[in-house]
Amino acid sequence: MPYAARADLASRFGTAELDDLAPIGAGGASKADQALADASAEVDAVLGRSYALPLAGGGPWPSLTDAACRLARLKLFDDGAGPKAARREADAARKRLSAIADGTIELVGADGAVVPRATRASFDGAAPMFRRASLRDA
Repeated sequence: MPYAARADLASRFGTAELDDLAPIGAGGASKADQALADASAEVDAVLGRSYALPLAGGGPWPSLTDAACRLARLKLFDDGAGPKAARREADAARKRLSAIADGTIELVGADGAVVPRATRASFDGAAPMFRRASLRDA
């Protein structure tokens, strides 16, 4: 699921930068679309540890849109490294995504609703009949 669109990139980083990195008409639209798809896949890979995908609520999720834009921007630079600022912003986005996946930061939609984390299976029951200590003495 795409978390951001070309318009989101343009609103954050300006149309001039976006046109320089991925001009429309010279394969730029597909280059930007691919960078956004790759960024969304990275977001899903991190969030998939703790959230059922696709996310409940239908979005948009401003923090995920921002993270996807920052990751996609770095991917648009030809050398893949980009300027220091773009690398720092992408690294910060990755840390924020990890914090969301770990539960340190709540994932909130544009409507203010918190997205529920996936439930994990847990087992509860009587204490085990056999333990190492009890088997040693047998």
